Amino acid sequence: MRLTNQKGENLSPAEMKKSAGNYFKIGLAIVAVGLIFLAWNYAYILTTTSAEGTVVSIEYSTTTSRTNSSTGAKTPTYLPTFSFQDKAGVPHEAPIRFAESVQYKVGDTYNIGYDPDDLSIVFLTDWGSNIKFPLIFFVIAGGVFWMSSSIRKTGREWEAAEKNG
Repeated sequence: MRLTNQKGENLSPAEMKKSAGNYFKIGLAIVAVGLIFLAWNYAYILTTTSAEGTVVSIEYSTTTSRTNSSTGAKTPTYLPTFSFQDKAGVPHEAPIRFAESVQYKVGDTYNIGYDPDDLSIVFLTDWGSNIKFPLIFFVIAGGVFWMSSSIRKTGREWEAAEKNG
């Protein structure tokens, strides 16, 4: 298989190396975005107040996602509501968005964070819950790095083949 430019011409090994370098730069940019989101999450957690929250209810619903719309399959969604006390000891309840998983059970306790200025903003503070979104960027970057190394390797092989004639 040969890589071609927009005109349909085969790329030279030098052009392939340059292309691989560009993909590598794109991968670095994607990693940087992931690191920014990770740092932002961590900084946000540090600026909020933490408490122990107890699951008091779980709202269950089903939705038809775009990927299942043709089959009509329903995707289950679980939205846990946590009770917690603020620093003054006043009890509050709030759902935690993006914690939509079957793993939560009524009565379970978790470390949560909340914004003292807006008590409707409540989130889990465990590491796993806060790395999911940035992790997407790292997985995509891994694919881009793999593609870059494959192009670079193919370019070196073609260059060696051209030299050996």
